[in-house]
Amino acid sequence: MDFALFGIVLFILIFLDLYIQDDLVEWIIRSLVLIILFLMIQYSFVNSICEIIFRLAKKMKSEKGKNKYRISFTDVLSMFIRRLVISHINGIKLKKQ
Repeated sequence: MDFALFGIVLFILIFLDLYIQDDLVEWIIRSLVLIILFLMIQYSFVNSICEIIFRLAKKMKSEKGKNKYRISFTDVLSMFIRRLVISHINGIKLKKQ
C-alpha cells in the first residue's frame, strides 16, 4: 500500500513538473533524478524491513519452531535437499556416507 502511494505521488510530481516547465530536457533530467531518489528511498525501506525479518527469524530458532512444519519427500534428490536445508538451519555440515 505504501509503495502504491509513493508511486502515485511520484507520478503526480513528474507530470506536474512537465506541466509547469517548458524545457523538455530539463524536465527529463529532473524526472530522472526524482525517480533515482525514489528508488533509493524505497530500496532502503525494503532492505531494512528484510534485515529485521531475517533477524527475527534467526532469534526464533527453537525446537518448537523447527518441528512445526513437516514435509515428506519421496525421491533421493528431494531427500538430499531436505538434509541440506535442515543442516543449514542447524548450522551442521553434511557428513559423507
